[in-house]
Amino acid sequence: MAQTWVSQTSGVSEILLGVSFTDASNGTAVGQLGTIVRTTDGGATWARQESGTNQDLYNVSFTETNTGNAVGGFGAILRTTAEGPTPTPTPTGTPTVTPTPSATPRVTPRPRPTPHPRPTAP
Repeated sequence: MAQTWVSQTSGVSEILLGVSFTDASNGTAVGQLGTIVRTTDGGATWARQESGTNQDLYNVSFTETNTGNAVGGFGAILRTTAEGPTPTPTPTGTPTVTPTPSATPRVTPRPRPTPHPRPTAP
């Protein structure tokens, strides 16, 4: 039996880079600028979901209908474990570098006046 492909419309203009289906009905696709779209009817309709990031998302994987992970640029990792038909991914603890203030504040020294030469005795 020959396999056929049917075009579906995601409803978003961003490029989609990864997709995961847990069954014939439930799927999630991810892409540029943190785009996440989800279907519960086999792709006939797609609904945009809030990702909480503007990083490109390259791949997504679901282990159950509402439990999944997405990965993307600059170490972005998103996870969703929401109950119900439309989970919202939440960012995991991706480390960020923040400067630590020093214990002693730095004080800029005041310029000292230039000493004037003293006349020397002959």
